Amino acid sequence: MTDATQLQDMSIDELKEELKARKARSKGVRTASSAAWLENVDDASIIKVLQAKQKVIYGVDDRLDIYQVKDQADLADADSVVALFNAVDVTDNGDGTSKLITESFGSRYGLCTVEPFRDQPVGAFCSGFLVAKDVIATAGHCTFVIDNVSDLRFVFGFRMRDQDTATTVIPNDQIYSGAQVIDRQNVRDGADWALVRLDRPVPDHPVVSLRRTGRVADRAQVQVIGHPNGLPTKFAAGSRVRDNDPAAFFVANLDTYGGNSGSPVFDADTHQVEGILVRGENDFVAKGDCNVSLVCPNTGCRGEDCTRVLEFAHLTGPQAEGDEMKPGEVLLPGQSVVSADGRYTFVYQADANLVFHGPQGPLWDSDTAGSTPGVCVMQDDGNLVIYRPGGIALWHSGTWRYPGSRLVVQDDANVVIYSPDGSPVWATGTARP
Repeated sequence: MTDATQLQDMSIDELKEELKARKARSKGVRTASSAAWLENVDDASIIKVLQAKQKVIYGVDDRLDIYQVKDQADLADADSVVALFNAVDVTDNGDGTSKLITESFGSRYGLCTVEPFRDQPVGAFCSGFLVAKDVIATAGHCTFVIDNVSDLRFVFGFRMRDQDTATTVIPNDQIYSGAQVIDRQNVRDGADWALVRLDRPVPDHPVVSLRRTGRVADRAQVQVIGHPNGLPTKFAAGSRVRDNDPAAFFVANLDTYGGNSGSPVFDADTHQVEGILVRGENDFVAKGDCNVSLVCPNTGCRGEDCTRVLEFAHLTGPQAEGDEMKPGEVLLPGQSVVSADGRYTFVYQADANLVFHGPQGPLWDSDTAGSTPGVCVMQDDGNLVIYRPGGIALWHSGTWRYPGSRLVVQDDANVVIYSPDGSPVWATGTARP
């Protein structure tokens, strides 16, 4: 049996675990040894097989290119979606644009001539969507295939202009680099998500609306937007939630493929994002000496797993227009606010430390907050607390003496702690901590 055949025999989860183990070993972490034959297989080969093992068509193929979509709400949703590329596959032209390195969809996957989109280019390896002005949500496993998040490129506008023309030359202002993984999870048969902070805010694309409470309705109509098999953006409607019982994800009969991983799954009526597409059926089956899409009945095969956005929505901050923080907002790691007089700054550092800066430098530093980013909130007992995902408290200030106090950002940009009766206890513009 050849190495290529043995790779094809590995499950999606086995391929992911092998990539994770290799990444750990590259950092000096001891892990269980891989099978001897895997020593002859490079990472790129494993990634290619992994991408080719995900997702499928249910019933009728509902995928459309964006130029075919007419509904304005659907088009607005699509405007929030990005393609994930490796940095080496984005070449700067030196004229304010970059070229996306792609190859033929049909050639890469050995497709039969009847396969839709066969002549279009492929290059993206995952999808993502804008959940804050400088934060992209995607599938957790999409961020494990590359060692350094700064080597990720998040590209807006990789789509077909018409039936024959793909946009593969992209203005550089539509291409963003990864700056920081805020947090992520990649649990086998569970939550699979990541939040990545970009190198700069996105000024000209909308932030999606996320479900914040409850869960998607049973049998709700859902639709997905992303980059199946690395193709230009595709929109696919006509699907429903099929299994709403799992805690961390739901299952739907979405028409998706590898490369759709990280795609937003929208409620077709509310246009609120309900989940992230993360797992599913195999893509293709052999038909003679070429491949065609696996087609399942709407109620057949396993369905497509979608991580619920409630798994991470609390880390995305409030949803408000504009780039600046508004009164009552919760600070996220890496964010800060400055007092109106410019003399004081309240910083929630990327390493999850809390720091007050004054005119002469730092006035106070939590110094013990730890290294896992979370959410900074004021408890009813008056403690300022950083919670990590899952509700685990990372750090307590333990010094605030006003139970029921709340920390807010005022219209004048001062950071203020209010007592329960509404009187200010502390403000950056008026007092030292």
